[in-house]
Amino acid sequence: MSMPISNLIKVATIGLLLLLGACVEQQEDYVAEDPVDGSSEMRRLALERDGQLVVIVPPRGFCIDPDSTHDAAVLAGDCTALGVRPLGPPSSTLALMSASVSDAALPGSGRLRARIASLEVSLQAGRLTALLTQGNSDAHLIKTRLSGDSLYALIEEPERGAFDGASRQYWRVLSEVNERMIVLTVRALDTYWPGEEALLERAIAFRESIRRANSAPV
Repeated sequence: MSMPISNLIKVATIGLLLLLGACVEQQEDYVAEDPVDGSSEMRRLALERDGQLVVIVPPRGFCIDPDSTHDAAVLAGDCTALGVRPLGPPSSTLALMSASVSDAALPGSGRLRARIASLEVSLQAGRLTALLTQGNSDAHLIKTRLSGDSLYALIEEPERGAFDGASRQYWRVLSEVNERMIVLTVRALDTYWPGEEALLERAIAFRESIRRANSAPV
């Protein structure tokens, strides 16, 4: 199975640093003078991987960074920080999100929930750890949580993590959509750490937003 994660490290780093700067300004009561409605691609984006489409829709208050799309992966941040008028109230949790789509299904055989459970066992045993990291092989698994057809993993990087200014801990979500494995990452700023449960809520919202988007025709 080929995952695009390793090929996206440099691109993701640049995009995340840009979003980090934008989020800091937003946290300090920065508001764009003339927020725009934003293009449809900032609200909803279909990524194609080996003939299959997976629609990425960030949760309420978050928008896609259109300049970040690369090789079936995308970054999302706070709509206001990106100069886009949010649909509905903004999120109370400042977070950075990324989504990548594999060119293959989740590994294993059988139903998705069984494969997710098997994947959790493998990760807890120290296998397949490349699925958890963002360019730092020293990052380690703190805990996992199964929720239906998705696995949520709390990861911690060493003090010198992959991205300056980012929180050392982040949630990674592993699941499958339209026979393609998806990997979601939700992390916060180190300065404004909301707590692992608040960040988990954002990760769940991201996963469920993608689920709803792919339950309807593209």
